[in-house]
Amino acid sequence: MTTFSPIRLIGCGTEHVESCASFAFRLGKAHGLSPARLKEVMDLHIKHLMHESGCGYKGVHMIGALASFSRPGVGTRQFIHATEVLVGERRIRGAVLNPVVEGMPSGFHNLYQGPVRWCPDCFREDVECGGEPYLRLIWQIYPLKVCMRHWTLLESRCGYCKGAQDSAYRIEPLSKCRLCGASLYELRRSALESDLTPFAYDFQDLVCLISRGERLPWGRVHAALRSVVDKEFGGIAAFKKWEENVRSNANFTQYLNEPRNIPTMYRIVQFCHAARVPLMGVLLGEPYPVAQGLLFNDEASTEGMWLSARRVSGRDHESLRKKVMAVVSKHEPPLSLKGIAAEVGVSHGYIRHRWPALVEIAHKRKQLYLADERARGDRMADELVGIFFSERSSAGESLSIKAAVRTLMHSSGLSRRVIERAAKRYLSSVLL
Repeated sequence: MTTFSPIRLIGCGTEHVESCASFAFRLGKAHGLSPARLKEVMDLHIKHLMHESGCGYKGVHMIGALASFSRPGVGTRQFIHATEVLVGERRIRGAVLNPVVEGMPSGFHNLYQGPVRWCPDCFREDVECGGEPYLRLIWQIYPLKVCMRHWTLLESRCGYCKGAQDSAYRIEPLSKCRLCGASLYELRRSALESDLTPFAYDFQDLVCLISRGERLPWGRVHAALRSVVDKEFGGIAAFKKWEENVRSNANFTQYLNEPRNIPTMYRIVQFCHAARVPLMGVLLGEPYPVAQGLLFNDEASTEGMWLSARRVSGRDHESLRKKVMAVVSKHEPPLSLKGIAAEVGVSHGYIRHRWPALVEIAHKRKQLYLADERARGDRMADELVGIFFSERSSAGESLSIKAAVRTLMHSSGLSRRVIERAAKRYLSSVLL
């Protein structure tokens, strides 16, 4: 029987966990096989083991799309079982978009549609660090269109030939187009404000739970949902009326009235966003965390400082956007992102998450201002250095760069480097 390479999953327990599709590709590459062919070979080995033990084996389910390795399905379950038995990687279940709540339908519906996707900047970092590019599981969540680390649009096709990269029969590196061979990380597109989804950080928490192999009881999640409805909407009747007013097609009330009905994860995410509560808190049964003491001193007898976890109140995002826009376009001199955040009274992460287009405008305006300031400083330094050296030359003294720096730094307020550059330019022009 063939011995398979003991490859291990990347990023277990984090939001950057490797997808099962990427793991299948790396495992197949180690044996010179495509992911689809690798699954066939592993199925044959499992079938042989089952027959030797006297157990039956159901038919083999082929996987033709690379993204299908990361979705719940019969073929994926067969590959997971084969990986656990033949490779010894027991954490592979955390690389598939499996439901984290017991009894929840395996279909994520709107969460895992589409082909494999990647972030060009993440691929570039993987290559520059000497590692092997790999596909993150969070990239396969369909509503998420942006890499949360680089604010770059996720890609699913080659930027040159527009060819799809989702074939499970590919043997080319993940960072190369399987059709034209071009690099998949050379072309990148910055995300716009309209590309961001309001569920982005909830999806990060969801992937962390999946990668840790969590299986949460539905009873606890249902109790948390009921408490949110009572506190935010004033009961189920008021929540049902709210659904009718907003013309919601989710009909989430049925899951609150009957605990035996379990919604899909996407509907729970939508509900948490509407109620403005964190998804992680609802899934763990604590939508409103109680105050938790964090002592800053190890000695129990010493009175420590305590931090209280509190729920962030709703913000008027539109008025804050207008304030940020005014600061970005009108403040003189232009401020950095942290300066803008301090001026408005919010965090710079909040601005970066909400309005990346404004962040890009602020960055360009700041860079233009700095370039103008450098040019102005160089012109002033050239003028002062010319006068200084002319006076020394008339007095018969030597033209020393150190003397120019020592004299002009205190009188002009220019930096040492600016004056040195100006002095070198002046001396080179004199020598020529």
